[in-house]
Amino acid sequence: MDVDVDNFEEALALFAEHLPKATFVAVDLEMTGITGPPETQTCAGDVPQVQYSKARKVLAQPLNIVQVGLCLFEETSPGHFDCRPFNVFVFPRAFQERDARGNIVRSEPFQGLSSSAAAFLAGNGLDFQRWVTKGVSYVDAALEEELLRAMPSQSRGATATESGKERVEPSKPSDIQLLQDVMKQVDAFVAAGGTEMKLPKTNNFMALVFRQRIAERHPGLMVQKRPSELNPNVQDRWVLNLSDANRHSHDQAIRQRLLSHLGFLRMWNLLKKARLPVVLHNGFMDLLFLASALEGPLPAQLSDLKEVVGTALPVLFDTKVLAESPALAGRLGQRTSLGELATNLAERLQSATAQVGSPGPEGASDGTCEEVLDISFTLSEGFRQYAGDGSGEGAASGAFHTAGYDAYETGRVFAFYRSALALGAEGERVKLETFRNRIFLLYSAFELRIGAQDGLQFDGIVRHLSSVDTAMLNNRGLSQVLQPLTEEGKRRAAFRWCSSGDSLLLILHGHPDTTAGHPGRETCESILDNLLQKQADFGRLESATLEEYLEEVEAELAETAASATSDGHEKPSLEEEAPSKRQRRD
Repeated sequence: MDVDVDNFEEALALFAEHLPKATFVAVDLEMTGITGPPETQTCAGDVPQVQYSKARKVLAQPLNIVQVGLCLFEETSPGHFDCRPFNVFVFPRAFQERDARGNIVRSEPFQGLSSSAAAFLAGNGLDFQRWVTKGVSYVDAALEEELLRAMPSQSRGATATESGKERVEPSKPSDIQLLQDVMKQVDAFVAAGGTEMKLPKTNNFMALVFRQRIAERHPGLMVQKRPSELNPNVQDRWVLNLSDANRHSHDQAIRQRLLSHLGFLRMWNLLKKARLPVVLHNGFMDLLFLASALEGPLPAQLSDLKEVVGTALPVLFDTKVLAESPALAGRLGQRTSLGELATNLAERLQSATAQVGSPGPEGASDGTCEEVLDISFTLSEGFRQYAGDGSGEGAASGAFHTAGYDAYETGRVFAFYRSALALGAEGERVKLETFRNRIFLLYSAFELRIGAQDGLQFDGIVRHLSSVDTAMLNNRGLSQVLQPLTEEGKRRAAFRWCSSGDSLLLILHGHPDTTAGHPGRETCESILDNLLQKQADFGRLESATLEEYLEEVEAELAETAASATSDGHEKPSLEEEAPSKRQRRD
């Protein structure tokens, strides 16, 4: 279901109706860009805080959301899902309102659009005219609070104290006389049954006095600002005396206008309130865009961002993490892009069988038998634009990189993996819960873990190497240094270089004694540190444990924040400094 301003209220009602019955919700976004200048490019050696700091700068260009895809999956019987995809065009719009205190509530959003993203979106059929002219607006939580204070039901007939302003008294004789004259005019206006009356121009102080006295003596009256007929940039103040019917119509018009400013945030708030599992594919950037647009400015600390996300969406699953896990790798092919996974799933569904317990669709190499995976999807009435034959059954048909369609395919892939895990052999079964709140980080050795410490994508021993003499110790040179640990293929070494060019994460893995809790790990770490220390003695590198390096990143971030507070300018992050604090100063 494509959604814009013309049918948003209808779509919101359907979303609210079916959300409580959903088993999970799949989410996908299309954005105005996801890349920035060279210093924001992710490197394989970036720890999560560094990668987040770079991504935060990308969003600040500013880049925004174009479409939000939300697909409700309702499991009506075991393995069968009714699907309701919403493809919402979103476009933040400028507005200016006044709250009950008379304070201005204003928003003037800026839209950034990268040329590569524009070409990509156009190539995938985005209707730019519809996005700009009919996209549903949205605000963040802070602006929502201000707009709600401007709702007529909260401000009608408010006294000085109720409107948040202390009662003020004029002291100048001329102001006292002006007040008396104006109130006589207002009394006469009410007695005559007038409908509107223009107040004399005055300063803001006396305007507040007028508003308070009118509210006290005639609670049914309204004071409204309008652009002056002579100069639209100047605001005149009018007293309105509306009938009950007219007041209701007037209030309803204001209420609808304010709700239109809230826009997509209303759908987001319903999703948050439902606290259902939310499924994404490679969802790190999606979460950042959603948090920035709908919750507020992204915090500098990744830990604070994880708290924001975890509070809003307490149960998350990332199908990219599932697809690359040992328990599920190869079940839908060897490549884990959404397009590849969805295409392979469609083939499985068409054949009505799935190779559960085997590494891929070619068959089981270990002799396990083929089992039928009883799973199916139906697009509900009113949501069938992605049905291959128009009936809502069978293979999906749609355009990838349309947010609603991608959300639909993401949910289908998740449902497949969910069923595959449940059908695993007893004793080897991996619980779905082990994948909860684990978010894939592209090009990284880490996973983002909401509500927990971020972890490596595979278990191993990690050292951060800096000030590396790359003439001597490139990948081949480092491999030779580590031969006592890696010979005969006992263990493997992975090198994840950082953006500074002479620092990296070294990850030793592939053997039980490199895994956490193994009794031989301590010995293995000691051998590794001795090998690295020999190179450090020659001045070829400096080594630190992952924990030490993460502490250094946090300290640098705190220093940057303190500096920004004192002089208003951000210093470069740890990975952008040249040289870093642990690099040679010669």
